[in-house]
Amino acid sequence: MAEAKMTEQDFQQIEAYIKENFSQWIMEQEQKAAAAVSPFAGYALSERIVRVEEELKHQYEAIKDLQKSIDARFAEQQAQSDQRFAEMQSYLDRRFNDMQIQMDRRFGEVDKRFEQVDKRFEKVDKRFEQMDKRFDESNRRFTIFSSILALLIAAVPVGLALAGL
Repeated sequence: MAEAKMTEQDFQQIEAYIKENFSQWIMEQEQKAAAAVSPFAGYALSERIVRVEEELKHQYEAIKDLQKSIDARFAEQQAQSDQRFAEMQSYLDRRFNDMQIQMDRRFGEVDKRFEQVDKRFEKVDKRFEQMDKRFDESNRRFTIFSSILALLIAAVPVGLALAGL
């Protein structure tokens, strides 16, 4: 007897046939098994499908409610963050204004100190002017005195000569 050899094409045809009919065969087997267990098994399956659909609908509504509550919570958090930011901003503004007032006060005090130092320098300048006047007066007196002394010194030899000495 001759051996029949299967070709690659034969394997592909078998594979295609199995793929087309496999799911139908499984469903038929499940229906036969369910009918053997209970004549109402087909109804139980449809009831289970309805229950699963209802539960999915319930889960969808629960997810929508959860999403709404999350959105509300985020909005609340955003409002709280905005409020805290506004409070912090007003606190920083007050703090900045207080620091500006303190700096202005300190600069005013520094200006007053500079004015006091300027007054002291003016007093020192007046003292130097007075000292300059005194030195000028002393210098004028010294010049007069030295002139008189020079005249006297010059007159002594003349006076001695006149006196015959």
